[in-house]
Amino acid sequence: MNNQVQRILGIIAQSFKSQVFVHMLMLFSMICLSLYLIFGKYALKEVHPVHFAFIRGVISAAIITVMCLIIDRNFKFEYRSKEDSRLMQKMPNLKDHMIFIVLGFLLVPMNQLLAMAGLYYASPLVAGIIQPINVVFTAAISIMLKNENASILKIVGILLSVLGAVAMVVINGLTSETGASVALSWTGVLGPVLYLIAGLAFAIYLNIQRTLFNRNLPIFTVTMWCYFYGTIMCGIVSLGFLFKTNDLSYSYLSWLVLVYGGTFAGGFFFLIGSYANSRIAPTIVSTYYTTLPIFAAILEIIFYNRYISGYSVIGCILIVSGVLIVAYAKYKEQKKAQQIQAVQSNDIVNDLELAVSKDPVDTVVIITQKPLLLPADVELDIYDTAEHK
Repeated sequence: MNNQVQRILGIIAQSFKSQVFVHMLMLFSMICLSLYLIFGKYALKEVHPVHFAFIRGVISAAIITVMCLIIDRNFKFEYRSKEDSRLMQKMPNLKDHMIFIVLGFLLVPMNQLLAMAGLYYASPLVAGIIQPINVVFTAAISIMLKNENASILKIVGILLSVLGAVAMVVINGLTSETGASVALSWTGVLGPVLYLIAGLAFAIYLNIQRTLFNRNLPIFTVTMWCYFYGTIMCGIVSLGFLFKTNDLSYSYLSWLVLVYGGTFAGGFFFLIGSYANSRIAPTIVSTYYTTLPIFAAILEIIFYNRYISGYSVIGCILIVSGVLIVAYAKYKEQKKAQQIQAVQSNDIVNDLELAVSKDPVDTVVIITQKPLLLPADVELDIYDTAEHK
């Protein structure tokens, strides 16, 4: 009996290490996010978008905080000493607090709050179509900041996605829920525009966040502090709308959607994305967002019986094509960088001849040839090879 249990546990452990399991998780997370767009639209009929974003942020922040306390329990900021208390070691300094405040503002009020407002004014399908453009915004800003190289493929992908996004804004403003053509409606245009602004804010957030990861700060610690400040800001905004809402007693279904938004489409969604990023290439993870329009369209037809126009399909194709082109360009860059790094590593090993003296007091490291220039992410400390007795 014990052998069978151990065998089952071994099979489960192997499945967690399998990339097939990672891909299944990513598909599951995309379905969860699509369901959130569908049912979130229903809950927004009685829950104000500001209150929705705040409650969802609190639940997501609680999950990420628990995970941070478990996974990053041994982490301390580099400027904290061992003599500091355990709590003080995990406290950022004033400069990092200011960075976390900016990131929190971009993550919760600017991204999640505006996304909820966009979903309030737009259909789940439009939200699902626009969502993948975050990948393109991130690449475009990274290119402008010279954090990554520009290429023809990336520029073509960015232009296609932007063209598709503009098309979706116009289409949503000129089409009613039944598919009939109407006069240009600013209410219809507002939803996609808010979603695009939310996506742009998230892209800026990711690029600023990268500077913290370059310092080897753990992802859960960084995200926890961002959620902490962002949720406080959203709570302050929520208080401003508290007395403008006629009824704060929500139905059980709305509360269920709120909890679902904070768990499966919030904290757990982030955990799955982080786990996937550690197992497969980030560009592959980003391409999964292109499945959102497909899932959103299927679910919207099932639950809302909404008309999907051919123009929406064209806009969807443009955005998805642009995202895939950008992801492919980034994939090629990563492959090329890995090949260059492998060649340089081999050359360094071949071109460096280390001669260790027989002197027991010291170790002499002799470099017989000029070493190659190391990549930024490859460090070689020759003093670590010395044996001091």
